[in-house]
Amino acid sequence: MGTEELLVIRIAGDPYAVRAREMSGLTPGGRIVPVPGPLPELLGITAIKGGLVPAFSLGALLGYPQARELPSWLLLCGGDQDRVALGVERFDRYTRVPRADISVADDLRDRPHVPELARTEAGICGVIDIRSVLEAITRRIAGAGRQKE
Repeated sequence: MGTEELLVIRIAGDPYAVRAREMSGLTPGGRIVPVPGPLPELLGITAIKGGLVPAFSLGALLGYPQARELPSWLLLCGGDQDRVALGVERFDRYTRVPRADISVADDLRDRPHVPELARTEAGICGVIDIRSVLEAITRRIAGAGRQKE
């Protein structure tokens, strides 16, 4: 049966979860320097562990309106060469749930990158597929580059 380790976060006040195994870290938001880029969800560049990392709004990537304030937390994803930070407004908790408490999210079809729901002590949370989010960023950047040619 097993368990899943989840980080419970908030986006526009809504509860979501991400699998801890899909993350390479979690850090306070810190300073993000705006830069021009091909995607409106790009918040800018931030320095993490001595390297520059692009920071994106996870909420905007999920279809929420762009927040006026910079994110309080950054979810770190990817390896050393392709690291990305995804900004969220709030980190609620780390938790473990039985895999049986995660199910397909039939009622979230209009929310991209959220294929599952998890029952946690914080209530029912949409489970964000970080790999799907990163693939969408890569596709959209590649598409934007082709449009400029």
